[in-house]
Amino acid sequence: MVEVWIDWKGLRRVGTLHRISGRGRERVSFTYHEGWLTDENAFPLSPDLPLGAGQFVPGAGQDMLAPLGDSAPDTWGRTVMRRYEGRAAEAEGRRPKTLQEADYLLGVNDESRLGALRYKLDEAFQAPQGVGVPALLSLGDLLQASQRVMRGEETIKDLSLLFAPGSSLGGARPKASILDQHGCLSVAKFPKETDAYSVERWEAVALGLARRAGITVADHTLETAGGRPVFLSRRFDRNEEGRIPFLSALAMLNGRDGESYSYLDLADVITSESVTPDKDRRELFRRVAFSILVTNLDDHMRNHGFLRGNGGWSLSPAYDINPVPHQPRVLRSYVSDDNADASIELHRSQHENYLLGAGEADQIIAEVANATRAWKDVARALGAPEREIREMTSAFEHADADLVR
Repeated sequence: MVEVWIDWKGLRRVGTLHRISGRGRERVSFTYHEGWLTDENAFPLSPDLPLGAGQFVPGAGQDMLAPLGDSAPDTWGRTVMRRYEGRAAEAEGRRPKTLQEADYLLGVNDESRLGALRYKLDEAFQAPQGVGVPALLSLGDLLQASQRVMRGEETIKDLSLLFAPGSSLGGARPKASILDQHGCLSVAKFPKETDAYSVERWEAVALGLARRAGITVADHTLETAGGRPVFLSRRFDRNEEGRIPFLSALAMLNGRDGESYSYLDLADVITSESVTPDKDRRELFRRVAFSILVTNLDDHMRNHGFLRGNGGWSLSPAYDINPVPHQPRVLRSYVSDDNADASIELHRSQHENYLLGAGEADQIIAEVANATRAWKDVARALGAPEREIREMTSAFEHADADLVR
């Protein structure tokens, strides 16, 4: 039995995560705590977990309840956890155990866990801090540790240093939690030795362009370690008061990893769940136009999210926007009900589903197009060599860009 707590407007018990083992696979369920049900600040953890008595189980094809799974590790974090278990088992002379979904969830460093939910087992929040979140001065050590993991040459010390990530944001790219120069919790994303271009630099380019296009983005910087760019993104689920509840768009839709969903479904969810629905629908329309024009092809629903304020949910800042060259221009999320083509005309034709007039939609697209024209200037300002600019041209210069520029 795992106690589920929320660290927001005070520390309070939210519910209980139940673990049931059998036939080599673990099943889980969740129940709300009576104290949470009567709390004046109580809210459902997701639309599919309404407040009330009773037991909730994951949906079909899911191993964890969606809002709880948001604070589980991403692909990179799971790789680090499996390697850590393997090294620990080797040192202890035992066989490595197969990690279940709840093991991944509880293995995340408590200090850097995404959102405001926390998990207590045997009177201790999981996972205990261990080495803690390193400071910016450790950036070079973290880069070297991540490269050794990628090569399969990591030590237990490397894994301990990288074990802190508590985010489902960022997928398979090597990363680590770190404190920036202001002492704020951030995520550092590192290059792979096999990269054809600096993915980290071009994420910084994309977010810089997005900000010019009027999109709210996560605060970020481009640092250097070992002579290579490292992307630092400040965690937007933290402020001076502490943690902020976070819910991915995937969890808001009660979706499954690996499946594609429509932006029109997300617009509908915004209408029903956001406390600023008009603002958020316009913002979403702007973000989709931007993804189309910069060829951001990994726009799945974990790469969109919501933060909870005093009144309820609203869109989080944009994050994980990565231009991709030399690939078919097909998004991960559908632009219409059933078409994922990165087509600006297709997107424009959906404006009524965002409750936008044609003129307003055209104005948003024009503003985004005007901002993305500066892609070479922004890239050069961030130190991009000319060979990288040539490599990335197809992500920014294409038929859809020609239509609106």
